[in-house]
Amino acid sequence: MAINKLNGSKYWRMKYRFGGKEKRLALGVYPLISLASAHEKVRLAKLELQEGNDPGEIKKQEKLKKWIASTNTFLQLPMSLLRIGWLLLNQNPLGPRIIK
Repeated sequence: MAINKLNGSKYWRMKYRFGGKEKRLALGVYPLISLASAHEKVRLAKLELQEGNDPGEIKKQEKLKKWIASTNTFLQLPMSLLRIGWLLLNQNPLGPRIIK
């Protein structure tokens, strides 16, 4: 774990190897993230590595999920209404035609 300066800011970073490649995981900005919380993030990342998961990819997926959840609010209501309407229309499409 080290503090690296990027664009004038100090970041906690962790070096690790996954799939034969050396990678770095940004843990947070130095004054905002304490040493104890940086150590905790390193411990969690090492647990992910032991399970065979890339902590950098997990972080990217979580960030993408948060972005989708925050930007997709405009479409959520119409899509849910369409989904409910589709389910109501297609509950049993062959039932009335077969049973006479």
